[in-house]
Amino acid sequence: MGRGKLTPQDLVAMKIVSANLQRLLKESGVKQADLATTLDIPKSSLNEYVKGRSLPKSGNVQKLADYFGLKKSEIDPRFSHYNYTASAMLENINKAASQLSEQRQEIVLDFAHQQIKEQQKTAESDSDTDGADNDGNYQKVVQNYLNEEAKED
Repeated sequence: MGRGKLTPQDLVAMKIVSANLQRLLKESGVKQADLATTLDIPKSSLNEYVKGRSLPKSGNVQKLADYFGLKKSEIDPRFSHYNYTASAMLENINKAASQLSEQRQEIVLDFAHQQIKEQQKTAESDSDTDGADNDGNYQKVVQNYLNEEAKED
């Protein structure tokens, strides 16, 4: 009963939803099982959202938002008033990076510079790149960054 292949934006959204739910559960002290029962969301589904393995349906995002007194967009970026564009991605990277220590910010910056160099080498060796590969590299950078942040938590 899959929903099809996830887009790069969906993969990023999945990580953001996961991080947001983990934070909300920790801050509220509510257990996943209790939340699932209260909101009438299958425990397995909520667990998949928290683990970053699937995206919640709109109705479940609304239930979660109502429970925590938030807007849907504060849990799931797919419900933001703007499309999850490169500028939105940069905004989220900046928010996340600003929460890091200065030493960890330097690591993120060094990683970004390394990715730029690799991208330039790829562009030089493949003169007919149409930009699609650049988007893929960018998504990989963001995905790697989010994965590392999840490990730190």
